[in-house]
Amino acid sequence: NMRIPLELAHLMGVGVAQRHMKLDGEETGSLRNCIVYRNYVEGYCCNAKDRSVQSKSVTKQVAGKKRHYTVIEKGFDQESATKPCAPYNIDSLHASPESSVLYITEGEKDCLSLLALGFTPAISVASGAATNHEKSFQAFEQWLKPVRTVVICGDQDVKGREMLHNLSLYFED
Repeated sequence: NMRIPLELAHLMGVGVAQRHMKLDGEETGSLRNCIVYRNYVEGYCCNAKDRSVQSKSVTKQVAGKKRHYTVIEKGFDQESATKPCAPYNIDSLHASPESSVLYITEGEKDCLSLLALGFTPAISVASGAATNHEKSFQAFEQWLKPVRTVVICGDQDVKGREMLHNLSLYFED
């Protein structure tokens, strides 16, 4: 539970929807419950990312005993009017042109958590750890110029550490 205030989620355009989504290994996909993260550039919605929050029951053998778990099916779909997608919440950087510090996260929920704690401006890379940062940030170089300090908040898995390394290289001057 990341304890993102409802007011912040509403302000950021976070919503819920049911979307037809195909997850790994599925032939056809099905209707799934999703959280929708809307992203804005200069006040206009430029893309939306749907993240599945559908749960399912799983039974596994652990130490010779059957264990029952509820897991969230991990899946997402992204629709964008821009290619590549803009970093999530990039408008916060445009709205704070004098800011010398920028917080970058791997995902939208992480970005919202930082915002809830008062860390601004905070953005998330456009497509998680696999984002091509050079292409994603290219259209926003003017907005990035005043930034002197970049705080990168990646997950501790392999992809998160790779993202941290790649972003460090990108912002190295």
